[in-house]
Amino acid sequence: MNQMLHYITGAVDLDAVKNEGDRKAIEGMINNFGQTPCQLLKDPHPRRQTFQEVVAKSMKVDRHLSIFSFLDDLKVYFVEVNTLFAS
Repeated sequence: MNQMLHYITGAVDLDAVKNEGDRKAIEGMINNFGQTPCQLLKDPHPRRQTFQEVVAKSMKVDRHLSIFSFLDDLKVYFVEVNTLFAS
């Protein structure tokens, strides 16, 4: 099988795959492992806070530094799943 077919990323045009063995292999990989999407998120990643910013924020809220102190800053993302090959 062609080395380029090792990872199935993004939209795969199965009709464009002429070799029947490659096509079956790609279908098998998609059915077993799924496909990685071309893009998950549309918003850029938020800028990392510096240590000084984190310390200043924790001092404002008068709490010890903890991962749980910043749960309100987390955003929830929903990712649409393509179920074309779902059993």
